[in-house]
Amino acid sequence: MKRRHATTRAVTALLIVLGVLVPAYAFAAYRMVPTTCTSRCAKQQTTYWCGPASTHFVLHSQGRNLAQSTLARELKGYRGATAIENIPAVLNRYKRVSIKYVHVPRRYITSTSLVRSIITYAVDRKSSAIPCVNPYPYTNTAGYYSPGLPTYSGTKAGGHYVVIRGYNISSTSDYVYYFDPHYSSTHYGKRRASVWAMARSIRVKNYGSQGIVY
Repeated sequence: MKRRHATTRAVTALLIVLGVLVPAYAFAAYRMVPTTCTSRCAKQQTTYWCGPASTHFVLHSQGRNLAQSTLARELKGYRGATAIENIPAVLNRYKRVSIKYVHVPRRYITSTSLVRSIITYAVDRKSSAIPCVNPYPYTNTAGYYSPGLPTYSGTKAGGHYVVIRGYNISSTSDYVYYFDPHYSSTHYGKRRASVWAMARSIRVKNYGSQGIVY
C-alpha cells in the first residue's frame, strides 16, 4: 500500500509539473489543514531559520514536535540558510501523513494555474506545502514582476519560506491561506494572499532552484 501511494504521488507530481492536471479551481472551494500550532509555536528563532520554522509548523500540525535547532541541523543549509532540496527528506522522515513530499524546482513553476493545482493537491491531503518566495515587491533581471506578499513593502530581493495551509478557490474567489514564521510580528502569523501573488512571489526569484515542496 505504501509503495502504491508513493508511485501515485510521483506520477501526480510529474503531471502537475507538466501541466497535465485539470486546474483545481474548476472544482475547489474552501479548505484548511488543521493545526495545533498556535501563538508563537513556529516563530523562527533566528533571522535565517524560516526553513526550520516552516518545517516545524508542518510537522507540528501532524503531531510531531521537533525543535527548530534539530531541524536546522538536518536541513543542512548553506551558511545556516535552508536548502529547499533538503526539505522533502526531512518531512518524509518525520511525517504522519500518507504521502511522499517532493520538490518542484522554480524553473518548472510556469503558471498560476500550476501553483493553484499544487496548493489544492497539498491542502486536500492535509499535508500543506512549503514554497520559497521573495516576499517583497520585486522585478527580477528578466523583467518579471511580483507584487510580493501582503505585509511586505519596499523593493527587495530575498528568499523566505512560508507554509501554505489552506485555500478559498471558486469562480468568485482565488485566495491562498499561509502561515508566515517571520521573526518580526509585522509579518508573523496566519495570512491570506491571492493565488496569483503567491505564484508570482515564487517565480520572481532568479537564482537557485528554489520552487515549492508539497
